[in-house]
Amino acid sequence: MKNISILILALSFFACRPEKKKQFSNWKVNGVTYSSNNVTATIGRAMVTLTSHDTTRFDLRFYLGFFPSSGEWPIISINPSQDPNFAILGFYIDTIPYGITPRNINKLIASKNNNKVTYTLAPTWFISYNNPNDSVLIEGTFNEP
Repeated sequence: MKNISILILALSFFACRPEKKKQFSNWKVNGVTYSSNNVTATIGRAMVTLTSHDTTRFDLRFYLGFFPSSGEWPIISINPSQDPNFAILGFYIDTIPYGITPRNINKLIASKNNNKVTYTLAPTWFISYNNPNDSVLIEGTFNEP
């Protein structure tokens, strides 16, 4: 009987724990707002990623072993040298991939919010990898879930 009481107490403790809510990331593509908390953060030894899993989605990477929580990060589309001084940011709109324009001078701003990292993107032009005449203006706030 004592074991059953302990089991019931333990189960009620775990059942009553508050659920940790994921923060939402919000972004606009040509003025249309998107929001998602279907985002994963992956931390590896030499690279971290923040990726949403929606039809209109983003993929943010740093060649670091941690998510930077402060500073301004130049944005590029590819980083073959794995330079840790850059943020790699891309978007998919349906099945079309978009990368930063080669002449981009905007930077991703890193900060902390609720003890999690937040990255802010001012309005920035991205072009389709498949069609350089197809461009979109994107801005947003991308949060660690």
